[in-house]
Amino acid sequence: MHQPLLKLAIVCSFFTINSLNTTAQNNSDCITALDACSKENISINYENSNGMIEENITTNCDILFDTEFSPTWLKYSFVKAGMFTFDIIPTNENDDIDFVVYKSPSNDCDNLESIRCMFSGETKGQDNFCLGSTGLSLESTDFNEAPGCQDGSDNYVAALDVEIGDIIYVLIISFNQEFNTQYEIQHGGTAETNCTTLSNNTTVAPEGIKVYPNPFKSAIYFTNLESIQQGGVIEILDISGRALQTLNTENLNKINLEKLNPGIYLVKYINKQGLSTVQKILKI
Repeated sequence: MHQPLLKLAIVCSFFTINSLNTTAQNNSDCITALDACSKENISINYENSNGMIEENITTNCDILFDTEFSPTWLKYSFVKAGMFTFDIIPTNENDDIDFVVYKSPSNDCDNLESIRCMFSGETKGQDNFCLGSTGLSLESTDFNEAPGCQDGSDNYVAALDVEIGDIIYVLIISFNQEFNTQYEIQHGGTAETNCTTLSNNTTVAPEGIKVYPNPFKSAIYFTNLESIQQGGVIEILDISGRALQTLNTENLNKINLEKLNPGIYLVKYINKQGLSTVQKILKI
């Protein structure tokens, strides 16, 4: 088990839903988490990189870890109560995949608190194999598995008992030393999530937004204006992910931000398919 270090960078993650629908977007931070459907399997081909935003987290895990180290974030919004399970199955059975499940009192990315922690990641004889597949299981009773492969560890933690309206966030961290990590997420249990955001068609990730000047004093512009004006919304967020301003991108030429205090902000572009990309900006 490797202990992660994290700070700032941009990640590109590629998702295939049921091997039919291909979506790609920046899911390296909680505010850009992929809205996952419990009725679909998700195949992920992930290029190792880091997240952009340091989340506000209270951890009940046995280790301190960096949430920005090779992260993929998923969001599950439940519309049917019951037990919820999943299996994360890497293509390479020797890959070390860890994850943390979070809830928030406000059902968003603010004040996240860990409720499941999975950090096993070694092999300890034939009876304790803590690499490869991992997840939430109806058979498991523990909420936390520490680094290494302790006696009783099986690379799984207990399933979740969720209610209608609950939202959870799942942070998946790969410690694969290769550049790419490939794994599939299979869902189980009786709980169901909101699946209205899925499409039967292949969708393409939005082109990364390109803001200038950066740093800026009063207004920002876009070098890829033609792409952005095809439709969608732009959100201006503070560093905690709170939306300060939302604008329709049609006929958008610039954004006046002179009323903002100096500091770091985020520009989030969400296209018509619901896919998003984020850029950090600095007001001086």
